[in-house]
Amino acid sequence: MGSAKAILRLADQGKVIVVWQKADGEQVKSVPSQIKKAFAKEVRSVTSLGKELEQAYQAQRARLESSFVRPRNMPIAHWRQFSIEHPLLGFLGRRLIWVFSNQEGWERSGIRARGEVRDASGKPVDLSPAEKVRLWHPLSADAEEVQRWREYVFTGGIRQPFRQAFREFYQVTDEERQTKMYSNRFAGVLMRQHQLASLCRVRDWDYHLMGANFDGVNVPTKKLPLWNMHAEFYVDLPSDRDNSLRQSALGEQSGAGINIFVGSDQVRFYRDRKEIEVGDVPAIVYSEVMRDVDLFTSVCAVGDDETWSDQGERGMGVLSGRFNLQEISAVIALRAEMLARVLPHTTIAGRCQIQKAALEVRGQLGTYRISLGWGAAVLATASGMRWLRIPQRILDSVPLDLAAIPIELDHRTEMILRKAHVLADDWKIDSPDLMRQWMPE
Repeated sequence: MGSAKAILRLADQGKVIVVWQKADGEQVKSVPSQIKKAFAKEVRSVTSLGKELEQAYQAQRARLESSFVRPRNMPIAHWRQFSIEHPLLGFLGRRLIWVFSNQEGWERSGIRARGEVRDASGKPVDLSPAEKVRLWHPLSADAEEVQRWREYVFTGGIRQPFRQAFREFYQVTDEERQTKMYSNRFAGVLMRQHQLASLCRVRDWDYHLMGANFDGVNVPTKKLPLWNMHAEFYVDLPSDRDNSLRQSALGEQSGAGINIFVGSDQVRFYRDRKEIEVGDVPAIVYSEVMRDVDLFTSVCAVGDDETWSDQGERGMGVLSGRFNLQEISAVIALRAEMLARVLPHTTIAGRCQIQKAALEVRGQLGTYRISLGWGAAVLATASGMRWLRIPQRILDSVPLDLAAIPIELDHRTEMILRKAHVLADDWKIDSPDLMRQWMPE
């Protein structure tokens, strides 16, 4: 535009950075005033283009991630054209791990690096036998290959568009085999309903807000058309479980009559609209559905739902209780590994030690344990363990700069890290609500 040039650059996480360049080559962050006046329409088009590019990136990122439950094998030529050479899709595809195969049973995993596809050891992969390509998932590989890819991605500083090498995966537990038709893995959590509805839209679940006097039986539903399946995540209004709560804060409603809170309950799966046992669900489908539910119950949580009990066949009897943390050992192990890689880059590394299922934090006022399963924090005292409730506003205020670390932490792992920062610097706590929890009972 005249004597200036606008340069738009797409950053790793899909944010567009706009830099203006003057005639002499000097770069400035904002549009020169004379250009803004003389080329007002063109300047607005640059802003518009940046927003369109960010939206396109997010849409294509979501489409790619959804292919885990919408499996697709594409021809190798199509993959090269649209996942590697395409100016936008290639920006995503070149940072992802792919599986190459043919009809004869040959199969290799690889990622685009230094102009060619390389395996987890960094060696070039000969793609001449390849006919089809699909996205790699940790459940489709053995533990050694998963570990090699994690090491390759981390040491190579590859910031993937979404968690792939470090992706959480969930497997059916012994208790779910006992309940057979449903899972209580994430049941009994009180959640903010409006936030839940927003996350459902983002993660492609169907859900409508409900209140005590209308639409009281809506169920978040995930359609899985390529598997001819769908999943349901039951949520209840607190007053549906205990009538005494109807007039309490848990029964609070917005001006439109929408309940503020809902409680989490069972997850069920259906094929051809007929309910199937949890153990019969394809492993990747089960894992991805549970990953979404974990996200819902961690991001939207306000605490435990004390009114929860196992509903059995949704009200036809009480069966067993909540899950033991050891039954989600794969997720705990992944969080422990991520923390082991991230903590050395923080100021609290010397005061933290990762144990089997917890992060031990040594402060000046005491020693703490933070569960790697649910993120609960406890203070070890002479009389036993004391649960700590750290207000969300305190956790949100913790300054975390993880830009140099090529791992996108899941919500629970990030909250564990934030809690560790607060407790490692316990002598700096000035919140009366939190300080009171250290007082002898």
